This record gives sequence, C-alpha cells and structure tokens, in this order.
Amino acid sequence: MSKRRLNRQQQERIATRQTQKLRRADAVANVENVGDLGPETPGLVICHYGQQLEVESTGPELAGRRFRCHQRSNLPPLVSGDRVVWQANGDASGVVVALTPRHNVFYRPGFGGVLKPVA
Repeated sequence: MSKRRLNRQQQERIATRQTQKLRRADAVANVENVGDLGPETPGLVICHYGQQLEVESTGPELAGRRFRCHQRSNLPPLVSGDRVVWQANGDASGVVVALTPRHNVFYRPGFGGVLKPVA
C-alpha cells in the first residue's frame, strides 16, 4: 500500500499542527486530553515493528517506561532513535502524534533510488 499524496496546503497544515504539539509537549503543565488519549509526552523510539513502535517515555511522570504505540498516518517514516511526542492510550499502549527534528540519520537507497531512513 503506497503512502497517500498530500497537496501543499495539507502538508503545511500538518507541519503547523505538529509544531504546536511539540510546543505543548515541552510545556510543564499539560492538561489537554484528546478523547481517550492522555497528555502529550516526549519519548524515544526504541524499536520499530511495522506500524507499531516501542517508545520509551522521557516525560517526568512516566520516565523509563516502555509503551507499544501506533504512529499517525501523516507522519514521515519513523526509525529507532527518533525523539517523538506521543499520547498514552491505556496501560501499555499509545499513539505517536509528532516527530521532533532529527539531529542525524542513516539512509539507504530504496525503490526507485529514493533514500529511506534506517536509523
């Protein structure tokens, strides 16, 4: 299944929403909850299992705990070592909602010569 193509306006809207989520995750007093999801919390991607990710929480209240998270479809491909913003969806699950800027990344050539992130 190929990734859907977004027009420029949709890409800009997604980018602004992700920066807003990053700002909210950096705030100490985060009281916003969306539906059944918990507050936005920073985390680190430990392992990648297809559409599911193993995320270690780096937030103050859940530091060191690992959660099995799904990623939103509007995010770029995530790899191990990425710093993300996620929301808890129960005891051991959650949803990744934003990606923080990467400092370094390893790429490999994919189908058609397009570079794909590896780690």
